[in-house]
Amino acid sequence: MLLGTQWYILFNVIAGAMSDPSDLREVSSLYHFNRWQRWTKLILPNFPYLITGMVTASGGAGTLLFFAEYSHVADRTLETIGLGAQIDAATDSGRFPILLLATILISLMVVTMNRLVCGASTASPRLGINSKAKSLSVTGNAGSRRWRYRI
Repeated sequence: MLLGTQWYILFNVIAGAMSDPSDLREVSSLYHFNRWQRWTKLILPNFPYLITGMVTASGGAGTLLFFAEYSHVADRTLETIGLGAQIDAATDSGRFPILLLATILISLMVVTMNRLVCGASTASPRLGINSKAKSLSVTGNAGSRRWRYRI
């Protein structure tokens, strides 16, 4: 399971590292940021990408576990009790009404959990450079909260 889910985290962290504005990196080198300032002003704001990777990886792992409830090995069928087993068994036997109902049920469960745990938040950062005041700020929204980093 680890081999399958680590890629979600890796690619999201890479996307976060690539999303750093080059202006922000240039300004940090021009102002001679120390390691702590680089960590808090450049690296830490990419933390949402790590969280996104972890959430996506847990979803992938959950899906894997969900569909591991029912499998065919040689001439035997191994199954446990669960919604994944019901979906797989309905698929095998061609019971499409059961398949549709179980798929709708699992979709509602996933959407409900996403709304409860993650909320309806989207981050949209903006970069602002004030050359006269020699300052740099990054602002954005996360749901109903606003955040701002000043350098």
